[in-house]
Amino acid sequence: MNIPVFLLAALFSPALAVSPALAQNDIRISEYPHAVITNGIVEASVFLPDPGKGFYRSSRYDWSGIIGQLTYMGHTYFMKRRASLPHDPENPGHGMSLAEEFDSSNRVHIPQRFDEAKPGETFMKIGVGSLEKPGDSKPYHFGIKYRIVDCGKWTVKGGGNWIEFTHRLNDQYGYGYIYVKRLTLTKGKPELVITHALKNTGSRAFSTDQYCHNFFLIDREDAGKSYRVDLFFPARFSSDQAPGAVIRGRSIFFEQDVQRGVFSFMEGYGDSISHNRAVITNTRTGAGVDIRGDFPLFGFNFYSDVSCVCPEFFVYFTVEPGKTRKWTRTYTFFAE
Repeated sequence: MNIPVFLLAALFSPALAVSPALAQNDIRISEYPHAVITNGIVEASVFLPDPGKGFYRSSRYDWSGIIGQLTYMGHTYFMKRRASLPHDPENPGHGMSLAEEFDSSNRVHIPQRFDEAKPGETFMKIGVGSLEKPGDSKPYHFGIKYRIVDCGKWTVKGGGNWIEFTHRLNDQYGYGYIYVKRLTLTKGKPELVITHALKNTGSRAFSTDQYCHNFFLIDREDAGKSYRVDLFFPARFSSDQAPGAVIRGRSIFFEQDVQRGVFSFMEGYGDSISHNRAVITNTRTGAGVDIRGDFPLFGFNFYSDVSCVCPEFFVYFTVEPGKTRKWTRTYTFFAE
């Protein structure tokens, strides 16, 4: 497999040095390339994309911006998969924290060229690279590990309270992009802002959806009765695949600790950007996060297993050649 040269131009200032407290936690952050950003209020260790040594290097999630741990006022907001499920960087499903993904709404979209491509040709997965279409006739599924033929070129730069990832990819079929993602811890606030800019550098337009899995597990407490998720539209589950989860008013509660997966498409949201918001609270410890997006919802899913509580907000757009689409997610952390 001929993978182009991987360019990592990270700026490791003293503010980006490894944090001993974070490096020694149960996620074993120190085993993988990462940087630490802080605004003096919030601290986050951010894994760096690396096709040989990276924390995540499989074919589903965007390789950039996955956080090993984030701390605020002594509270922690993420956790690696349970010890009985050791982390495998090449397993498509082994993302964590703010794992983002393109082309996976479960309803409409698949990666560019997947249907068009012949076996052995490539299709484009934004934030990952050009993937090989296998010789079977199976439809695209995010849980399948596809061979990465070209992982594109990543560059990384950063300062004390921010880090920025740029991914460049072009294929022989007319598709190409420059994708820039920037994580910034706002000065003076317990706030993380993630900005995205996707420029079409190819000759063909493409349409895509994108979401963040929001794998939150606050203060290392398993998902269950201690959690509440507040929503900002008259929400309802569209399926019965949410055992133990109930909606009262505009909030999701767990009637029992989560034993197996909880998942449902959500209904009730509209075009108002005010609907693009959720607040997750660990009611036992009082810590939580307020999540907002600056775009109308294309879709909204709710997922949870024992190790995470995940409201998932989808954006959808088309990018014509030469054009750029931008969108933002903001996370405000609190402790009652």
